[in-house]
Amino acid sequence: MFDLTKRSFSNLFVLAVFLFKCLILLGKPFALLPVLVNSQENQISQRLLNCTDFVPAKNFDRIFEGSLVRRSRDTLQGLASSPQIIFDHGETLEIFPGTLFQIEGSGVRLLLGRIHVVIPENSTGFSIHGSQNAFEIQKGEAWAEADEYGNFSFALSKGSGWIKGRERKIVQLRAGTQVSIPKNAPPEKLREMDVRWKESFEGFAPISSLLKKPQPDSEEIPHEPESNQASETENTPNSPIEETLDKRSSESETNGELIIKD
Repeated sequence: MFDLTKRSFSNLFVLAVFLFKCLILLGKPFALLPVLVNSQENQISQRLLNCTDFVPAKNFDRIFEGSLVRRSRDTLQGLASSPQIIFDHGETLEIFPGTLFQIEGSGVRLLLGRIHVVIPENSTGFSIHGSQNAFEIQKGEAWAEADEYGNFSFALSKGSGWIKGRERKIVQLRAGTQVSIPKNAPPEKLREMDVRWKESFEGFAPISSLLKKPQPDSEEIPHEPESNQASETENTPNSPIEETLDKRSSESETNGELIIKD
């Protein structure tokens, strides 16, 4: 009896999500979009503008403009679907474990992890921003991935899309292709999509580890004069995530729009 009730509730929830998407595609006005669906307890959390902590997000919670959103490195890989965010025109963003991104208008800024987006015909377009490039998708289905070193990969399985770089250079993607973009380097040559996009994804390095600068191994580094050591410490580059969060924090000091602390 309990199993039957649980199964019925699950079916009703799936039906509710389906009807919700249908209403969006029919053009009904929804002031509460984007919203979270298909999420299990404590899978997704968001940090609002001018807030210092991540708070758990539940199904049908609104995901606010400018919020940082993350999915925990959970072990719920066997589920039929991952947590999703539905945007204004029915765009659906699937969130994989260990992913961190920020909501930016009709798109997101990917900081770490992997996302999968489906863009319907009536969409006005969807953008996935990297550190130096933006992936613009007009319609279809696309994937994006950012590792802990600031390297990005974008793939287009259906539809049309392109990469826009800092120098206004555009790389057109056709369906079934992908492009890798190393940190501080131009996009590499376009190639066919590889199998990793169909494989399970458990995330890259924990986010907390990216906020810590690596310490040199004293046994492998020869002794240097004290002045040189100080100079090297001052010039140690931040991690990609730290650079992004530092930039967001400095913006909050100037315009009061964003405050991020751990």
